Amino acid sequence: MKLNVAVIGTGAMGKSHARVYSGMATVNLVAVCDSNAERAKNVASEFKTNFYTDYMEMIKKEKIEAVSVCVPTKYHKDAA
Repeated sequence: MKLNVAVIGTGAMGKSHARVYSGMATVNLVAVCDSNAERAKNVASEFKTNFYTDYMEMIKKEKIEAVSVCVPTKYHKDAA
């Protein structure tokens, strides 16, 4: 059974997390999220997953078991 994961933030670190997750046999990358819609869409397209611009909407709509929070450090608390 695969672990359903998502990534919040699709900058350099978030894209790296998405890339690694998408290559893991035991993980299903269900979605990525970023306030920059174009960047989120591009990362989602590259790794064949869903994208959102609102992480609360993503959490409500997807079955997520783990999340990587890859936003700038000052926003970690809010996103978590």
